[in-house]
Amino acid sequence: MRRVEGRPDVGGGWIGMGHTVRVVAGGTLLFALVHSVLATNWMKRRVEAIFGLRVRDGLYRFLYNNITYASIGALVLAARGLPDRVVYRVPRPWSWLLRAGQELQLYISPVNWKPDNPPAPMSSPASLSADLYERLGAYRTLGWAEATWPLNEDRIDEQAFMDDLFRAFDDRAQVILQRLDAKQWDLLVGVIESTDRVQHMMWRLIDPAHPMYDKALAAKFGDSIARVYGKCDDFIGEVMSRVDPGTPILIVSDHGFHSFRQSVNLNTWLVQEGFMAIQGQQPGDKKLQDLFGGGTFWENVDWTRTKAYAMGLGQIYINLKGREGRGIVSSGAESKQVQDDLAARLLTMKDPNTGARIVDAVYKADDVYSGEFVKNAAELQVGMADGYRVSWQSTLGGSPPGIVYPNMKKWSGDHGSYDYRQTSGVLISSRQLAGDTFDIMDIAPTVLKYFGVPIPSDIDGKPVF
Repeated sequence: MRRVEGRPDVGGGWIGMGHTVRVVAGGTLLFALVHSVLATNWMKRRVEAIFGLRVRDGLYRFLYNNITYASIGALVLAARGLPDRVVYRVPRPWSWLLRAGQELQLYISPVNWKPDNPPAPMSSPASLSADLYERLGAYRTLGWAEATWPLNEDRIDEQAFMDDLFRAFDDRAQVILQRLDAKQWDLLVGVIESTDRVQHMMWRLIDPAHPMYDKALAAKFGDSIARVYGKCDDFIGEVMSRVDPGTPILIVSDHGFHSFRQSVNLNTWLVQEGFMAIQGQQPGDKKLQDLFGGGTFWENVDWTRTKAYAMGLGQIYINLKGREGRGIVSSGAESKQVQDDLAARLLTMKDPNTGARIVDAVYKADDVYSGEFVKNAAELQVGMADGYRVSWQSTLGGSPPGIVYPNMKKWSGDHGSYDYRQTSGVLISSRQLAGDTFDIMDIAPTVLKYFGVPIPSDIDGKPVF
């Protein structure tokens, strides 16, 4: 983490963060992990007029008040009067859409649970979700409630994305402020995700070098990231106005961001360099459904000649005997030699189009991890240079043709697979910090020390004050 004494710099431009700066000088141990949120707004009357639906009292009653959460399947179910507590799957809701013609376009969002009557407990204590619903009304219950992928697939536009993102921000903020005012806490952790989501999707509009940069869209939405940070600053000011003077406040960001201009096929590179062998034809593109639907990964890989493979965001695993089903590399000296060879060659990777360096660093598991589960970690973590990120196909174990290709998706900013030393978050504290460098793992021991709880000897990190 980086220590912040002044105002954060977003996308090369300075933004007003008056309340955030006041935290440094002012101060119940409160954490705000600054991060983004969204879906798509439908007009209630238009939906009723076209589909003739009345969302009844029950599982989807809150959809009537906030149609943002609805899917057309949910509306159909509610209209047919199906039981409250069960989330049903509708195989063919599309027939309802066909009757709407070109007048209406709908984004079908995931169904949220009704907080006061969920099919399974969603809070601890179980009554908390209902209590919040009674006090605040409807709120989102999905873990990732933001429609980043619909924007990525052009199912919604930038205006819908931003409108909903701000609505989702307010949705989360009101829950945090309600709990703050309740005074039933010793430690309050509030998570705002909007800064993360908006940077994932809108970075292309502050980076003229990005393949998806659009001058017209940049003129209209180029300030989106700065606007979200400004809203975060307003929220921090609201929090500070509600806590007792002297209350320690920490604002914690767990990572930074980079432009995602070029995609890098790590498995394809491994084949090219002789660390992975393919037999037969190159397999087709992998899809996320393959991950959850029993699809085949690393198709046509000849494991008898494969020393390493990549999966995830920059993780490279050695095909170890005893750990892998068809491992060929022995633990110890042989594995170390393969790792050394891989690391050295990865650092020489160049963009074939520009000659730019692709990899800034390669980290070995034994050097960056500790604990009893290190044996399950990838042997190497690749740290990409700014502008380059592991391709979506590499994250799923795919090895399509070509090493580097332009990222033509709206998901244009990222933090995964970049060199972590160049992707640090920030730590802003109302108390004087002990030291100059900090780690996200320092938060837990800081909390324990503050409350006078002994810090276990095996815990990672150190108190920051």
